Amino acid sequence: MTETDLYYYGLRSKPKLVARTGTTPWEAPTGPGAYYRVKELRPVGNHPLRDVWEDNLAFKLHALLDSNQVKWTSTDIVRIGYVGESSAPVILWIAAFYYYGLPSTPKLVARTSTTPWEAPSGPGAYHRAKELHPVGNHPLQDVWEDNLALKLHALLESKKVKWTSTDVVRIGYADEPSAPVILWIGVMPASLSDDDGAVVASQCRELLKEYNIDDVEVEIRESVVTLSAGPRLLNPVDPYDPIASVCEPLTTTLGLPICAQSTPWAEGTGGFFITEEGDTRRLLLITARHVVFPSHSNQNNHFEHRNTSQPRHNVTLFGDSAFKKFLQSIQIEIEENAIMTDIHERRIEYVEENEDARAKMARQNTEFKLAETRRAAKALDIFHQDVSTHWVTPESRALGHVILSPPISSDGYTEDWAVIEIDASKVNADNFVGNVIDLGTDVLVGGLSHKMNPNRKNAYFTWLPDSLLKLTGIIPDDEMRHPTTRDQNNEPCIMVIKRGNTTGLTVGRANGILSYARMYYDGENTKTSKEWAILPFDHNSGPFSERGDSGSVIVDGRGRIGGLLTSGAGTILSSDITYATPICFLLQRMQDHGLRKPNVTPTLRA
Repeated sequence: MTETDLYYYGLRSKPKLVARTGTTPWEAPTGPGAYYRVKELRPVGNHPLRDVWEDNLAFKLHALLDSNQVKWTSTDIVRIGYVGESSAPVILWIAAFYYYGLPSTPKLVARTSTTPWEAPSGPGAYHRAKELHPVGNHPLQDVWEDNLALKLHALLESKKVKWTSTDVVRIGYADEPSAPVILWIGVMPASLSDDDGAVVASQCRELLKEYNIDDVEVEIRESVVTLSAGPRLLNPVDPYDPIASVCEPLTTTLGLPICAQSTPWAEGTGGFFITEEGDTRRLLLITARHVVFPSHSNQNNHFEHRNTSQPRHNVTLFGDSAFKKFLQSIQIEIEENAIMTDIHERRIEYVEENEDARAKMARQNTEFKLAETRRAAKALDIFHQDVSTHWVTPESRALGHVILSPPISSDGYTEDWAVIEIDASKVNADNFVGNVIDLGTDVLVGGLSHKMNPNRKNAYFTWLPDSLLKLTGIIPDDEMRHPTTRDQNNEPCIMVIKRGNTTGLTVGRANGILSYARMYYDGENTKTSKEWAILPFDHNSGPFSERGDSGSVIVDGRGRIGGLLTSGAGTILSSDITYATPICFLLQRMQDHGLRKPNVTPTLRA
């Protein structure tokens, strides 16, 4: 965590600090119990700057910025201080957002396009939001994985560029139907100057021309790749059940919030269940290795639990702090239900004074709603009592233990997976319903169906009355690269969905051209991997995943598994692109390590 990333911690858009003139040192919190202090914006109030700002100073400032070719988007005079402190300094705040609209708002380093970029100006001007699109059919697709990507990486390394990812995407304005194809290169923050970046971008553009790719521009931005942890689990409940909105994390549906018992502060997501050929009694759960073996807590050694004489590496539902938040979410639901009960009771008293037909109908409707809220209140109280009594200790939330996890490696695709044997006391034939994703109660059916079926020519996603999406198979590698379905812009694209520990249920668009990610270890050692790239649905939907979603399974509208979520590219706080390991590669590697024909449509027998 650097000053650049966290200087504005607490502000809603999570802007990145580029430079400042203040000499007061910024220090990251350290020590047990340390936390980041939250900043907030405040009006300036009385200050001498008010008298000269609009007269002449602002115009001179803008001329100065323009003369230095700064792509500024706004200049504000505000106070920025820590929440809880009475005073805050006055700041001249200059924003320059070439990538406005993307979740992480990355900083542009260089680009090859000569199309001018202009900041909004004039009365009512606003920032036009950009968004990412899949590439669809393009000649670059035929040469990218064969040789071009490797030559690109060699070129970047020869220039000592600390690149973190290479993506091929379309980047355009949200209000325009078409968007140009961009070779999008991520580099470590503050590692490449604008001038050097311009040279590198130009050379990358020339490399594309060698392959007769003339319509693709190159853009370099700052970006990092981050690795995104009792009683028997519950059966899934009906979506209209009073506890449906809060009980999902304790059911056998996919997206379980998990962590290693030894590292409760590093949480992730349980991906999908499997069984081995011929074994319908032992249930296994697949997640990302770094969820149960955080990188700074182990030496990345091969782990295998062969017999009962070895110590178990236990996995639990929720870490301690996450469990407290879960209890709080139930309490909030109870409090909101109490407010609705009070509203209904007062409404009934109000309409009882009238005897006309409309008043009688209103009273009947409200009495029905009151009965429902009272029923919900009773169910929520019972559920809260049960959870706070029977699930409160880590031992009561024990889910199982890791039986196999090879070291994280990047020989081709990212290999970052672990196999957890589920304790039969938590999941057995009585409560296991197979690999299903709970579509929840907080997503409007119409909205979810529209996102998963943006093009009616290939409407494969269907919402079912039980609100469960059943996983039915896998997406072939060839279809990942050559999608047979199309998105809202009629471009070839696979619409995908996942449920994760942090962001819950999200919809995204799988890119048809694989990306490359580079991780840095100890500042110098690097590893490069090929990634299945998932883009946000649009600029309004937010990121497809965040930290804590690692280990989630990503599936299409038919319920076919595409891959295991492992990381994302963007800033430390937000990801623009999500990376996943394709399922075909993953299943093959599991077999190579001794698992017998992993079955992704498992059933259990008593």
